[in-house]
Amino acid sequence: MTFFRANKIDVTIDKQIAEMQIFCQKTVAVLTQQNFFTGTFNDTESNMVSSYTRPESEHMIILGIKVSDGNNAVLSVTDWNQGVATPNNKNGELTIEVDGRTVLRDMPLLAANDDLTTSEQGVIELSEPILWKGQTNLRCKVALPAAGAAADNIRITLIGLGLIS
Repeated sequence: MTFFRANKIDVTIDKQIAEMQIFCQKTVAVLTQQNFFTGTFNDTESNMVSSYTRPESEHMIILGIKVSDGNNAVLSVTDWNQGVATPNNKNGELTIEVDGRTVLRDMPLLAANDDLTTSEQGVIELSEPILWKGQTNLRCKVALPAAGAAADNIRITLIGLGLIS
């Protein structure tokens, strides 16, 4: 609660703290840049409900980012690699903006690759948490050095704690 109060988030109503994992998956076919958690909402691309904007009463502290990639022309049946396996994606970079403010700049996607064989494989643990307040916009931008192949896909999963009603 101290973190929320220090960041001037209203905690006057009853809330629960819950672990959260929110993902957005998109194709990067023939693209050198793709935006996640923004634009026209598509429920086959995310486990969010009806919008990329979180309700006003729900806030999230992002503690880690899981990066996965895969190769399938049908996004919803992609078999995801934990970390990045596609050669072009290994040289990609991730930038995160919250409400127009850059909070993470040009993090190499390769940082998600590790030798773990557990469910933690592919997770980038943040040294400084990212706060995503309710009713604010979050955008993850992946920049690639060259256009992806026809069936290349990337999934970004935000892992953290939520303060929810």
